[in-house]
Amino acid sequence: MKAKYKAAIVGCGRIASLFAADQKRKGIVTHAQAYLNEPRTELVAACDLDRGRLEDFGKRWKVRSLYTDFSMMLRREKPDLLSVCTWGPTHAALVEQAVKDGVRGIICEKPISDTPKAAEKMIRLCRRKKVPLLVNHTRRFMGLYHRIRGMIARGAIGQVQGVSCYYTAGVLNTGTHLFDALRFLFGDVAWVWADPERVLGGEDKTYSGYLYFKNGFGCTLTALDVKHYLMFETDIYGTRQRVRLTNNGLKAQIWDAKPHPHFSGYRALKKNGDLEGRLEEAFPNLVRNLIRSIERKETPYCSGEDGKASLEVALALKRSAQLGGKKIRV
Repeated sequence: MKAKYKAAIVGCGRIASLFAADQKRKGIVTHAQAYLNEPRTELVAACDLDRGRLEDFGKRWKVRSLYTDFSMMLRREKPDLLSVCTWGPTHAALVEQAVKDGVRGIICEKPISDTPKAAEKMIRLCRRKKVPLLVNHTRRFMGLYHRIRGMIARGAIGQVQGVSCYYTAGVLNTGTHLFDALRFLFGDVAWVWADPERVLGGEDKTYSGYLYFKNGFGCTLTALDVKHYLMFETDIYGTRQRVRLTNNGLKAQIWDAKPHPHFSGYRALKKNGDLEGRLEEAFPNLVRNLIRSIERKETPYCSGEDGKASLEVALALKRSAQLGGKKIRV
């Protein structure tokens, strides 16, 4: 067993800690749990500007070294690993400080930042200092998505004809998760179009529209209102199979193209079976991937560049809507 890595968390909110209190969320669903679960990591410190939240974190996870001053935490505790779980606009400054103070690997919550320029600064700094920067787009760390990606890559579903997606709760919140999953499966987006007549939500708006991939096919994007229900679904139509990701993207239904039962000379889609995903494996895989990126110099499953690319898709949709539905190249 290798020596333990000392881990710290900045930002003690939901994804860092509080989701563990939700009895419907099973398994390891927070950064704190992930570090405590991994034998090679030790959670030594946390930082938050909210003293009450910070003290709750300390009691919940039995962490004694608690700080409201981020720089002081870095200097005194000298963590090897850091999770940045604060709001997007704060990420760049926190990552810059962490790299300067010797942190060896960083997990950053999504979106990676508030602007591509800030994200690029983070990426360049981490690359120059050889510090792995991972972005927690959860589905990259689930075996289900790697399996579907493999099916697409080896041609099991045939040529992709088109994709349809439904999502709720904001283009930066849920949207960046969706765009990263799509990029993981299909490659880069060439251009986007947003429907200016179908914009939902408050500050972080949810856009309907269209994405066109460099691989030569498109994806319709439908915004739904989260106040009615949570939604995150993707329907992939290949020439041989249909793959539908349901249950908030945690389950895949597979249909095969078979001879049509009623019309000669045609084929119909027939249900084959289901593939089950495991959300609880994502956080453990995230931390293990960070450690491998440090020790083996491997490219992370979801790098800073990946985080920046999903942010750019989200902001391009926003820009398209602002311009009345203009097509925007990514």
